[in-house]
Amino acid sequence: MKKKFTPVVWTFLFMLGMISAQAQTGGFAVRYLLPNYQFPITSKFKSGDFTSGAELEYTHVLDKAFNLAFPLKLAKANYPVDEHGQVDDGIYMGLDLLVQFKHFRPESAVSPYLFAGAGLNLEKAEFLNASIPIGAGLDVKISRSTYFAPKIEYRLALQDPNLRNNLQAGLGLKVFFGGEEKMPEPALVMPAAFWVGSRWGTPGLAAAWVTVYPLAVLGPMAFYAFRTVDL
Repeated sequence: MKKKFTPVVWTFLFMLGMISAQAQTGGFAVRYLLPNYQFPITSKFKSGDFTSGAELEYTHVLDKAFNLAFPLKLAKANYPVDEHGQVDDGIYMGLDLLVQFKHFRPESAVSPYLFAGAGLNLEKAEFLNASIPIGAGLDVKISRSTYFAPKIEYRLALQDPNLRNNLQAGLGLKVFFGGEEKMPEPALVMPAAFWVGSRWGTPGLAAAWVTVYPLAVLGPMAFYAFRTVDL
């Protein structure tokens, strides 16, 4: 079914494209993602309730206290059908805009941060939902520019919160770049890609995410990250 997007959603997409194109100092993270849709219902941690996936995140450094982050997620999810344990397996795709409040000192080996923001979630390539992620993370220095970067978040769903609130944990690495070096600027194509994709509904949006975003945004960032760590 073709979706009609509100001005708020289009503003979110436009901000993503603008900031991604202008960013010159920031970081690039890759994480193993662990979503859990059962914890908000049962309030119990069970290893079998966690599914798996991957997260690619770009961080734009604003100053010593604040960052903007743009995580792109792809995972398997066990979507609750009711509150009695019945689930429906499916693919989860997500794209967030996050504000991070951090306690950062260059000489510190550990830099904690809190974050909150807004996100769009595509369930089973059919249903587009919105959510509010709230969480915390750590950047643990491994080398000059490389960090171990775990984080955990609770996502408040704006549609059907009783069954769509969820917990997500992530484990991975982050590479920061900056100084006199400048990251290659990705083209400002994401708003246009989402606009074109929306003409075919949620499958079109999914196609824009998995094709245009890696080529126009993640590719240049990965190139710079690998060059920074001499790979």
